[in-house]
Amino acid sequence: MGFGGVRRVGVIAAAVLCLTGRVSASGGPTKKSAPPAPAQPPAAIAVADDAEASRGLARQHFEAAKQLHAAGRYREAAEKLELAIKCDPSGKDLVYNLALVRERLAEPNEALVHIDRYLTMNLEPAERQKAESFRRRLEGSREEIAEKRRKVVVVPIAVESERAVDEWVWLPLAGAGVAAAAGAVLGALALGTRPSGFVTGRDGTYDDLAARTSEAHSYAVFADVSWAVTALGLGLASGFYFGRDAVPVAMRAGGQEQ
Repeated sequence: MGFGGVRRVGVIAAAVLCLTGRVSASGGPTKKSAPPAPAQPPAAIAVADDAEASRGLARQHFEAAKQLHAAGRYREAAEKLELAIKCDPSGKDLVYNLALVRERLAEPNEALVHIDRYLTMNLEPAERQKAESFRRRLEGSREEIAEKRRKVVVVPIAVESERAVDEWVWLPLAGAGVAAAAGAVLGALALGTRPSGFVTGRDGTYDDLAARTSEAHSYAVFADVSWAVTALGLGLASGFYFGRDAVPVAMRAGGQEQ
């Protein structure tokens, strides 16, 4: 092969190397460019955004809890911290502060639940030591509260009560009174019209005797009905008075320690 053929082969080889990226425009070798970074899936981006939004909401609840705590509204502060933990379950500071608030509310059992959860989290040695000391304090507080409850002596409650005298009592009583008065009048009329010692011819005819006897009998029947109504009214009044529970009018209760 002549010099011209060799030159043509060299030109063709250089062109091929340039096209494959192995030589630079100046004829020297080139470095491979780094492959592009893989794009993040849209689902992962959405999850990250949701997590950040939840942490932001947790911070809002935490700030509200701090303000309530400063105002002495500890139970409301605890509720806000509960909401914050729901938004950010991994927020160890939220869990620890909730345990502190529960202790302030004299609820050592609830505080122990939260401090035990806090101890399961990723803590620094100093944080763990502080939490364990806090837990021992809660255990002592719980025992002290239980001891106080054991020492309390319940004083029987003295209740002063009286039975109700209302319309269910006085209406039957009033009816019984009216019926008793009517029975007395009718009984007197029955006795007054009874033909005692009546002599036919002298005191009147037989028809007169029969009429007076019938009239006296009618008065006597009505008198008996009146006395029956009287007894019924008294029974109803007694039933409503004694059959219902007494109404408390005064109450006294207390407790003392031994």
